[in-house]
Amino acid sequence: MNFLNLGAHSLRQIANSVNPLLTVLFFVAFFSRAQRDKTFRAGEFFVRALLSLLVGLALGRVNFIFKIWPGFPLDPGHYEFPSGHMCYAVSVATSLVMLNRRFLFFVVPLLGCYGLLIVFLRFHGWIDVIGACVLMTPLAWIIHQQTESRSNTGTNLE
Repeated sequence: MNFLNLGAHSLRQIANSVNPLLTVLFFVAFFSRAQRDKTFRAGEFFVRALLSLLVGLALGRVNFIFKIWPGFPLDPGHYEFPSGHMCYAVSVATSLVMLNRRFLFFVVPLLGCYGLLIVFLRFHGWIDVIGACVLMTPLAWIIHQQTESRSNTGTNLE
C-alpha cells in the first residue's frame, strides 16, 4: 500500500511540473530565437503569446466562476470544464509551435501524456481535457494569426 501511495505521489508531482516546464521551455526558445534571428519581432510575439495565455487562463476559469457546464460526471459539483491545466498547457504549446514548427513533434505527445495523467489522477475528466484542447488550440492559433497579420499590415487606416 505504501508503494502505491509513493507512485501516486510521484505521478502527482510530474503532473504539477508539466506547465512550469513548458513555460521555462518557452522562455528558453523565445530568447534563443530573439538572439539568433534579427528579423524576429520579439516584443510583438511575446505580447501575442501573453494574450494567448491570458485567454487560456480565462477560459479555464470561466465555467468555475459561472457554473455553465457541469464537469466530471463522477463529481456532480465539479465545474472544471474546460480543464485549466490543459488550457494553460495548450496555450504555451501553441506559442511554442508558432515560434518554431519543430516543437510540434515534442508538444503533441507531451500534451497527450499530460492529458492522460491528469485524467488518471482524477484532476479532470476526459471531457474537461478534450474540451480544453478543442477550444484552446484554435483560439491560441487565431490570436497569434490575427495579431501577427495586423502588425505586418501596419496601423494606417486610410
